[in-house]
Amino acid sequence: MKVNQINRDVYVLSNKIKDPINYVQGTDALDIVFNFRDFEIPDSSSAQVFVSKPSGKGVYNTAVIAGNAVTVNTTPEMFSEIGNTELQINIRNNGELLTSFIQPVVVQKNLSFHGESGNESDFFEEYIEKIDTAISKADTATDSANAAASDANSAASNANDAAEDIRQKAESGEFSATVKVGTVTASEPGGDAEVTNAGTAQDAVFNFVLPRGEQGPKGDKGDKGDTGAIENIDGVSVDFSPSSTRQNIATGDTFSTLFGKIAKWFSDLGTAAFQGVSNVLTQTAAGYVLDARQGKVLSDNMGSLSGLSTSAKNNLVSAINEINTGLSGLNTAYYNDSKTQSIPDRTMTQVYNVQLQPGTYLITCDARGGLKDADAGFVMSLAVPGFATVNSRGTLLNGGGLCISKIYELSTVAAIAVSISHTHGSSVDVTAGLSYIKLR
Repeated sequence: MKVNQINRDVYVLSNKIKDPINYVQGTDALDIVFNFRDFEIPDSSSAQVFVSKPSGKGVYNTAVIAGNAVTVNTTPEMFSEIGNTELQINIRNNGELLTSFIQPVVVQKNLSFHGESGNESDFFEEYIEKIDTAISKADTATDSANAAASDANSAASNANDAAEDIRQKAESGEFSATVKVGTVTASEPGGDAEVTNAGTAQDAVFNFVLPRGEQGPKGDKGDKGDTGAIENIDGVSVDFSPSSTRQNIATGDTFSTLFGKIAKWFSDLGTAAFQGVSNVLTQTAAGYVLDARQGKVLSDNMGSLSGLSTSAKNNLVSAINEINTGLSGLNTAYYNDSKTQSIPDRTMTQVYNVQLQPGTYLITCDARGGLKDADAGFVMSLAVPGFATVNSRGTLLNGGGLCISKIYELSTVAAIAVSISHTHGSSVDVTAGLSYIKLR
């Protein structure tokens, strides 16, 4: 990059905040380079610079294009007035015009500058040449199409008058007018060329109508340009493929990458992602999942596994399997009987005699009576060989009863006997019962 120059970035798609150029009055040693950032300058383009001074006087000169940059070779006249000066760049190519947004220039006072401000342009000869060309084309149009002769002569006359006016004022040094290019439009192929002054003699605004050429063959595809701002994004389609893994979106991701990541998240969502959340265990409606807080409710209702009497205390399935294994090992025998028998007074009468195999048994016997007129003493005894006889004493008045329940571990075959006696004075009907369960 050249040292003795000022550089500025230029954007033509949006009028971004610009850094004003500070310049000293009458200086011409610092060229200004404008780097176009969002527009590719065609190779066949030409560039012009327009400078409007605080007094309204202007400078219109050519500029140099190099790559995608336009260099303005400054002159003392460009910044001869102190204050805020405005500068614009025009780029022309094949009848098309691109004008940049205004670049502000703040001109500071030069104590040694004593020149007077005026208008300046190196385009007078260029305009005259273009006007002459327009006249030539108008004459050609006259020769080839008599119907357009009047319009062509009128265009030539207007162009000649404007050219002569510019020549006279430029040669006499009295030129204080402004010259601007107005519109440049294209007519149909084979149409007439036309130049008209839409302004005044002092402030000329030239409008050009140039015939459009026939469309040429399609050129080769150029290199991919820089990605610019997306306008009308609502109508832009995006091609993408879902990501192979779930990833968070990140700054700098392209649209295709963003939508690919989002699609992966949606495809991995389970059905519970779109369900309601219920915080009650009694929910019966479809379309809900259980709130995590209900886990504590279930845990409280289930209790702690540490309270189990099994050896497995940290796994409920293991504890249940342990209990089932113990139950399956039981060789359970069960007996239950009840009968009514008449018992004589003061006679120990046997009501049951049952033979049991070796094992551990829970033996229960009972006696019930319905005496209502008198009380009497009753005795019920349970005799098991090898063990002390167990007795139960009481009355059977008004539904009273006797009961014996005891666990015995028999190592051999044994005959157990249940007997009853009383002191009622006569025979009494007594209901006796016997039951046992073999535990192992």
